[in-house]
Amino acid sequence: MTIRNKLMLLISVLLSVTILIAGTISYFQTTDLVSKRLYNNELPATVLSIRNNIEKD
Repeated sequence: MTIRNKLMLLISVLLSVTILIAGTISYFQTTDLVSKRLYNNELPATVLSIRNNIEKD
């Protein structure tokens, strides 16, 4: 295996690892953001809306 092939393999592996790490971090950040929005904003608003509809009847 030549030095050029070794360098190409090393660069490919490092790039793949970097993309994997960035993708994993992005996934967890997005999941956290969606969960916080759901529990802090959307779910309470939905429950309040249901409560208001029940009180009208």
